[in-house]
Amino acid sequence: MASSIEWLIQAATKGFLDSIDPNEVLTNLHVRTTNNLWSVLELAAKHGHLDQMPKAALTTANLCNHTNTYNKSPLYYAAEAGFLHQVPKDVLDDATYDSQGFKQQSILHFAAKKGQINLFPAERLTPTVVLATDANGRSALHNAAIEHHLDQFPPAVITAQNLAMEDVTGWTPLLLAAGCGALNQIPTEILTEAELTKSFRGQTAISLAQQNGYIDQLLGIPISENCKSIVGQKWLNKNNAFIKARQEEMDRISTMQNDTDLDIF
Repeated sequence: MASSIEWLIQAATKGFLDSIDPNEVLTNLHVRTTNNLWSVLELAAKHGHLDQMPKAALTTANLCNHTNTYNKSPLYYAAEAGFLHQVPKDVLDDATYDSQGFKQQSILHFAAKKGQINLFPAERLTPTVVLATDANGRSALHNAAIEHHLDQFPPAVITAQNLAMEDVTGWTPLLLAAGCGALNQIPTEILTEAELTKSFRGQTAISLAQQNGYIDQLLGIPISENCKSIVGQKWLNKNNAFIKARQEEMDRISTMQNDTDLDIF
């Protein structure tokens, strides 16, 4: 027969903690298995069962301050697995976002991958915090660009300078967005021809967008004949027609508004 601790470990892993006496769970939150690998709280965080924990267990002290021999906390495991939505808001507000574990990845690195950046207070997502890099020189913006979650960051963080930050192999968030199809999450004022054609170790955003089939995400961005060899004349004509049609529509709306104003008087 399994011991009480082994039964709790199974409950945290498989998801039946809510069928166990809450006092027993609270008493054994940080008790580890016989081989000292996982605690009950760590396993619940890792497997997405924090929502079955007694509310009294979900505190900053328990989720953030208790770490194992790898310097990982239950909050870190929740972030890594994409279960930050099960963490109370006050804990996320108090957390140290740049605390790092394996390969210097922080909870923000994982949140950017999993699309959970919007769970954090925007005022705490400062450039200093967001641009902290892992062992490969990648920031949360790099991860967000790959997984299409750039639109979850505050506008103040999404700047041309931050999107041009290279990792150890020369990849920038802008290049990754171009190659992975996330250019449509970047403000159009940043997507200038100068930025799109800036070379990073031989790569440009516009060429990556073309090669990977995402060039139409740049429709409406003024692109000159200088890029014809990359995008082709046919696409340039398409883009110019798109820009012209958009301007004509804007002019039409403006004229209608002016006519309405005149009718009022």
